[in-house]
Amino acid sequence: MTTQPYSELLKGDAIKTAITLRSHSYDTQSIPIPTLDSIEEFENTLPEGWEIKKKYKTTIRIRKIKPANEVFLDNVWLILAKMGFIEISAGNSVSIPFLDEHTNGLFDVFARDEETALFVKCFDASMLSINDLSDRISNYDGIVLSQLYKAVKNIYGTDCDLKIRMVVFLQNAPPEFFDKKIKESPNVVVYNDKHLDYFNSLVTQLKGAARYQFLAYLFPNQKIKNLSKKVYATKGVMGKRTFYTFLIHPNDLLKISFVAHKANHMSSDVIAYQRMLKPKRLKDIAEFINDGGKFPSNIVVNLKSKFQFQIQRSIDEYTSIGYLTLPSNYASAWIIDGQHRLYGYAYAHEIGKIKNNKSLLPVMAFDNLTEEEEMNMFIDLNSKHVKVPPQILVELSADLHWGSKDNASAYQALISKLVLQLNSEPKSPFYDRMIVSGTGRTGHRIIGLESVNTGLRSSQLLGTVKQGSIIPGPFSTSDSYNYSKNLKKSYSIITRLFEIFRKSLPEYWTPNFTEEKIFSYFCTNIGIRALLLNFRYIAESIEMTDNMRLNTLSDDLIISKFQPYIEVLVNYFRTTAVNDLIARWNISSSSAALVTLHTKQLAVIVHNGIPHFNPDWLATFIEDERKLQILSCYEKVSKIEKRLSEFIISKLQKEYGDDRNTWIVEGLPKELRKELTERREEDNRQRYEERYLYFIEYRSICMHNWALFRDTIPLQLTSDIDNRKEATKWIVKMNNIRNKVSHATGEEVTLDDVNFVEDILNRVNMCF
Repeated sequence: MTTQPYSELLKGDAIKTAITLRSHSYDTQSIPIPTLDSIEEFENTLPEGWEIKKKYKTTIRIRKIKPANEVFLDNVWLILAKMGFIEISAGNSVSIPFLDEHTNGLFDVFARDEETALFVKCFDASMLSINDLSDRISNYDGIVLSQLYKAVKNIYGTDCDLKIRMVVFLQNAPPEFFDKKIKESPNVVVYNDKHLDYFNSLVTQLKGAARYQFLAYLFPNQKIKNLSKKVYATKGVMGKRTFYTFLIHPNDLLKISFVAHKANHMSSDVIAYQRMLKPKRLKDIAEFINDGGKFPSNIVVNLKSKFQFQIQRSIDEYTSIGYLTLPSNYASAWIIDGQHRLYGYAYAHEIGKIKNNKSLLPVMAFDNLTEEEEMNMFIDLNSKHVKVPPQILVELSADLHWGSKDNASAYQALISKLVLQLNSEPKSPFYDRMIVSGTGRTGHRIIGLESVNTGLRSSQLLGTVKQGSIIPGPFSTSDSYNYSKNLKKSYSIITRLFEIFRKSLPEYWTPNFTEEKIFSYFCTNIGIRALLLNFRYIAESIEMTDNMRLNTLSDDLIISKFQPYIEVLVNYFRTTAVNDLIARWNISSSSAALVTLHTKQLAVIVHNGIPHFNPDWLATFIEDERKLQILSCYEKVSKIEKRLSEFIISKLQKEYGDDRNTWIVEGLPKELRKELTERREEDNRQRYEERYLYFIEYRSICMHNWALFRDTIPLQLTSDIDNRKEATKWIVKMNNIRNKVSHATGEEVTLDDVNFVEDILNRVNMCF
């Protein structure tokens, strides 16, 4: 056994320093100039990949882009470090005491908190087969695991009861690594790039509290001894549901809490967090906590796992007092109300020391509500309890705070008054389109007053409030405090811009709601908010291109500068079939996440027509959308291929018998059988012949057995089912699309491709 040398374990400020260093995409070195014979010779003989970053008086700073595998490892390390593990290994290889020479160096990262210890290994999946990876996992779970437990006990003491997990992160892992089910182990968890992106988003959203959601995935439904917490509680009954009230330190509640359901850890889960938890509000609450603020109201939770309550004294038949032992596993308490208050404490640790770290939170905990009860209570507590409807708050603000000495209130009053004027003026395209107090939703009145108010505020077209001052926006005058002139100018610009849409696309502004298929984009909350946000980015583009401020120009000049951008959008909606619009643009809600998505999608349309319109986030969004489109297409093509294979083989077996030699010989063309035999031999006969079939070859099998397949394989795409070439053309097209998404041919996956794959998947599910 060896105990030296071993990896340095970083703690506290050392982790923060390492985070800064690891965040760089370059390796750097400082070369002392006095050690060089000649600077010119040094520059000419730099090793491949290295370049001069900067020359100083006494040193030369050189750098080299980190290789992809090192960047991937750094990303894994950074996510764990930002999650707040109290110890994490330095360097890129774990070597710790009490491990033999074979085990030391097997792992890339070691991370520990008070309850768990993680050993992490990163692999490039393109260099591994599924069998190789499964063998490594078996080795980890067998020989290595016992050594890790012994090492941890020796380092941290025999009394330590840390739960251990080995985590494998795969770079460049194709879907089949997971489709074909890597050999699983209860002690080894395998993740890919998508999971890494998810955990990174989680850390961005929740800061250090993300660790507990992460650990919930690593230790699902497992008891963690160190999580056990006993509190003094009151038990009562509300309606037919039992509840408990108690006080607890936020750190203890954070460990067992979660917001989104933990069924899958993918982008949809992150969206759930983004809808429930707003980073700006979390930060504000954290600052409030750091200033000594306290919250008198209850956090409401649903205890999803088993717990114990020991009665000390009964008050009456419904009420008792005693000790509540909370669940000792991660993600056992779903937060129904108070998410921002609780997770604000996680932010508070990020931005400063909590002044009163002995603060306790009051909690009301329900006993294992059903998901339906849980969500109904969430809706009740987060929306139905609001006494004043939001549209009334807008109307009151316009009157009560107009010209207020408080600039933030005055700014809100300006926005509110503009919204009301847009709805009340007969010449406005929004006339009587908004739901105000005293009116209801009708066929034409479907726009929320508060939604337009939110859209105008977030677009900052009339300016914004910073440090108590109103900063002019592109649709206001240069005098932020001349509210009457700003109201007049902004009303003029907004009505004239939307009037272009109303006149150019009347069918989408005043749709016929009696028709089955409509697309009322320009009179929906999400459409208006997305357009307002695009106006902001268009304004920024104009100001940057022309090197001027729009708030110094007249209404007419601003409209003329906006005209080309608006025409690009009008042309898109005019020339795109309504069915395609309905399929692409989800207008069923106006959630913040969906508004942001629509805004970016509209921006792509403008960019395609006017290339110099290019917000700084646009290139990343376009690339992300392309990747998502390819991934979605790949997943659907894989489902089609799997279903097609199962259907064809089952039909052949039913027709010719289950004996392999019979149905393969009878059902497959001779040349194809020869080809499959060669492929199988090249692979050392590891799989059956049918596993080596290419997608396009299913076509020749069907054509060879046309009597078997003529009634199903055409997928009702043609009535000429006896023309086998024509009836199987869809397989050729599917094969071409499959090559695009699977083999990086360089060809773009088009919207037509996406729609075609979706249609074929539906037909396959219906016909097979």
